Amino acid sequence: MRRPKLAHRPTGRGVIRGVVSISGRPAEAEDRMVPGHWEGDLALGTRRSAVAPLVERTSRYTAVVRSPTGGRSGEQ
Repeated sequence: MRRPKLAHRPTGRGVIRGVVSISGRPAEAEDRMVPGHWEGDLALGTRRSAVAPLVERTSRYTAVVRSPTGGRSGEQ
């Protein structure tokens, strides 16, 4: 038996605030010649787990940092 879909309620998830376009970054970050420019991401897992891989653009040095709060702000 088919069930009706619930009304879509905005939850705020998936909304990025203060977005800066990638074209807005400095020119020296584009050519990867100046060390010190880092890229980061946040990977959310199951059971309140999260890691943040950080990559230095010139040397490609990578550090993976575990989030102590599981990537969800305000929860303990």
